[in-house]
Amino acid sequence: METGVLDAVRAIPGVQQAAGTTDPEISGNSSNSNFTVQGHVAPEEEDMDFEVPWITSAYFATLHQPLLAGREFTDADTHGSQLVAVVNLAFAKRFYGSPQNAIGRLIAEGGGTKVKPDTTIVGVVGDARHQTVRDAPRGTVYRPYLQQKHPGGMRLYALTVQQPASVESAIRERIRRLDPKLVADGMRTMEEQVDRSMSNQRTLAVLAASFSALALLMTAVGLYGVLAFATAQRTREIGVRMALGAQRGNVVMLVMREMALTAAIGVAVALPASFGLSRLLTSQLYGVQPGDPLTLLACVAATVLMVALAAAIPARRAASVDPMQALRSE
Repeated sequence: METGVLDAVRAIPGVQQAAGTTDPEISGNSSNSNFTVQGHVAPEEEDMDFEVPWITSAYFATLHQPLLAGREFTDADTHGSQLVAVVNLAFAKRFYGSPQNAIGRLIAEGGGTKVKPDTTIVGVVGDARHQTVRDAPRGTVYRPYLQQKHPGGMRLYALTVQQPASVESAIRERIRRLDPKLVADGMRTMEEQVDRSMSNQRTLAVLAASFSALALLMTAVGLYGVLAFATAQRTREIGVRMALGAQRGNVVMLVMREMALTAAIGVAVALPASFGLSRLLTSQLYGVQPGDPLTLLACVAATVLMVALAAAIPARRAASVDPMQALRSE
């Protein structure tokens, strides 16, 4: 029945390719099993568990996962034929050094001295993130869907040359014609699947950015208050300077210099602290490394801008002080 569904979907105009798997991508699912690799003696502490999807033919072509060596599965890889597998690059490099060296090697599901390798590696494909886009690729052993002892349900993928929305209704109708009891449920594009997988991280990112912006605003208001008070306390001094011939620009630079010193001290303290704390949050980072220079540079630039804005109004007020009124203020 499953292969009939694939044939029906492939026949729909606008569908370039279709394939299925028991272990869908970027869905949080994980199917693992222990394997024995011929010629490799695994220490007791070595992790020999790998991702083990059962997939149909044309799976890698449908998902644009590059074939690095050997071949993909075909419809001839069925129950009763020679057991075969396709491994990913991480698996091939770990045990054989290169994709080409992995072709023709034997592996077997299970562990222990009684397990005899009976599955031939016929292909190597590029690594792909599986559970979430944040996870690093791990060793994976793909096996033909038709070589399962008891084939079950699968997740269907279709590669279209048209907009997916225009093909979705045709897929539902074709499956309904094939068997009225079959329901094409939860259809979505890979972009939508990635968005769904990242929804929690995006929410946390928005919250973190919001709290950061609030903290930045509160810091700017605090700096402004402190500087405004300090400037008001120096009204007489500023009046004396201006009475002796100081220009307004010099007064502005006097106030800004003090804030620049404050900013420099803040940056000097914050940079090492942020670099150290970022290493504790490495697991929460995506697309950026701890101590990323561009990120740190952006933070320094934001700090300088915040200080400049906080100092602008007090500096302007100081420059507009009337020397005579300042001298009479005390």
